[in-house]
Amino acid sequence: MPSAEYMKSEVPKYDANIFFIIENSNNVSSEALNALNHSFEELSKTMSEMETTTDMQVKAIILEFDDKCRIITEDGPVHISEISSIKIRHSDMEPDFEKMLFTLNGVIKDYCSRNFTKRSFYAPVFIFITAGPKDTKYINALNSLKRNRLYNLGTRIALQVDKRNNIERIADIVGSEEAVLSMSNLDLFTRLFRFQWVEVEPLLD
Repeated sequence: MPSAEYMKSEVPKYDANIFFIIENSNNVSSEALNALNHSFEELSKTMSEMETTTDMQVKAIILEFDDKCRIITEDGPVHISEISSIKIRHSDMEPDFEKMLFTLNGVIKDYCSRNFTKRSFYAPVFIFITAGPKDTKYINALNSLKRNRLYNLGTRIALQVDKRNNIERIADIVGSEEAVLSMSNLDLFTRLFRFQWVEVEPLLD
C-alpha cells in the first residue's frame, strides 16, 4: 500500500473496483430487489465519503443475470456515485449460473487487459447478490473462473437473498461459508468489505 507521505502528496487516485453480480431471476423476490436498489444509494454515499480520506477512487462494474447475463456498465467501470441511479428489475426467467460465471470471467479478462498490467494495485471486490444455484451445472464455469488470477486476488462476498438451504453452493463461488451473508446481517458485510493492496508480477506480459 502507498506510504502515508506518498498519499499526502499530489498524486492521482488509485482505482478501487467493485464488481456487483446481481441475480434478478424468478428465484429472487421483487421486494429483495427493491431493498437492494435502495441500498445502492447508501453504499454510493459511504464509498464516496471514503474517497475523501484515502487514495482510492471507487468504481463499479455491474452485471445482472437470469437466463442471460447482461453487463449494465457496458462502457466500462462507472464512478461509485453513479450506481444510486441504477435500478435492477425483476425477471420471471430461471437463472443460468454457468452463463453468468463464464460472462464474469470474460469481463474480468477484458478489464484486466486494459487496467491491471502493473505490479501494484487495489485488488477488486466481488459482491454476489443471489439466491444461489439449484444444481451443479455451474461447476465447469466456476473452475474456469477460479483460474483467473484477478478473481483469486480479490475479496469475494455473497449476500443471500432468500432462506434456501444452499449456502454450500454459494460458498463454492466465493470461497467460504463465512463470506456468505444474509441480507439481514449487513453489519458483517461492512467488516468483510475491504480493498486489499497487492504487489504482484504483472497479470499480463
